[in-house]
Amino acid sequence: MAMRVVALAAVLALSALAGCGDDSDDGARDPGDAPPEDPLTLSVTWDGLTAGSPVEWRFVVRNQSDAAVSLTFSSGQDGDVVLVGDAEQVVYRWSEGRMFTQALRERALAAGEELRFTLEGTLDVPPGTYSLRATLAAEPAPPPAVERVVVDA
Repeated sequence: MAMRVVALAAVLALSALAGCGDDSDDGARDPGDAPPEDPLTLSVTWDGLTAGSPVEWRFVVRNQSDAAVSLTFSSGQDGDVVLVGDAEQVVYRWSEGRMFTQALRERALAAGEELRFTLEGTLDVPPGTYSLRATLAAEPAPPPAVERVVVDA
């Protein structure tokens, strides 16, 4: 019985030591080892913004990694654009009042590939300066595109 306990203790000790390794990786990061950038980027462009006029939000999602990325959409919605006023009040949401199919969709983006799509709508907001936030309706999602915009009269 004592021999079994000693043998078991020896096996456990060797198992613990095997995990230690001798490759000098102590878990510390070299200051030059920055965390990897997000593999996806999102940009949105448009022509002039005029209150009460049609608008086309042109999205570009780019896979900037060296590997393919699989995007999963939970509905027929590709993205969204929100305009927020000075009082942090949402004055425009492209998706508001729209209906989308409820179906899972997958879209693979090869390394360096871009996904492009356009959201069309009418800009029913008063003239002014707003904070724009554009998002992709997929997982994984890139960081939102955020910027100040001016809507003309």
